[in-house]
Amino acid sequence: MAISSCRRGDIFYKALICSAITVTGYAILSVLYRNDPEIRIELSDLLFPIFCGLATIGLFCAAHSLRAHGDKGAVAWGFLSAGMLFFTLGDISWAILELILHQEPEASMADVFYLMYYPVFAAGILLLREMPQSRGERIKLLLDTGIIMISAALAFWAFLIEPTIMAGSENAILLAISLAYPVMDLVLFFALLLLLFRGLNSGEDERVPRQGPLLLLSFGISAGIIADIIYLQQTLNGTYSAGNLLDMGWLISYVFIGLSGALQTDIVNRSSFVCQPP
Repeated sequence: MAISSCRRGDIFYKALICSAITVTGYAILSVLYRNDPEIRIELSDLLFPIFCGLATIGLFCAAHSLRAHGDKGAVAWGFLSAGMLFFTLGDISWAILELILHQEPEASMADVFYLMYYPVFAAGILLLREMPQSRGERIKLLLDTGIIMISAALAFWAFLIEPTIMAGSENAILLAISLAYPVMDLVLFFALLLLLFRGLNSGEDERVPRQGPLLLLSFGISAGIIADIIYLQQTLNGTYSAGNLLDMGWLISYVFIGLSGALQTDIVNRSSFVCQPP
């Protein structure tokens, strides 16, 4: 059923309407239950696996459409959908731990799934094909990316990685997991830089618009990284509380990533329809 729905047109507009309703509804519920953190936590644990799962389906639809039309970009979108699937499994695992088992462990199977998301998703970004560039443009791209990446690495070290080491747990596994998140965010940030700075080719047909899905994907990745950074900083400062407005950051990330897949699917399907001979 999911695969057949990937072939229909106007998926993006339907997904956009559903996303607007989702974000608005979640925001209203958060305000209504702002004085009841337990209900907000339950809402997040129940709804976020669904939201993330829908984003995964959106990316999978893009990969399926591209593969059906023989486009090599299907591999990249397949990695993106696999990465989001890992994040969905992480959300599901955490919901089971918190809601059913009533546990909040410092390390769990959810961390395994969450950490798997970063390299797989970053691989998908790196597999997106770039437009041909001259040698001078490639050198400029490398210099620009390198400067920003070094600055970002220094900032991550000063504000996240070093404080995590200084406040590290005596348990080596817990310390490794705590350090893995900012390091993986840095890897994802590097992939995001490449996505933003290089011209990308997401389809075979030169008449197909390409930048829309990639811009939405960039917004989604950016929202997720920002939410991660704020979460890590609040955790280090001991000020994080589950179910607060920070959860909106991850929700927005899911929405934009899912919309990128929906738009990519519509673009491929419409291009194929237009290009068919009478």
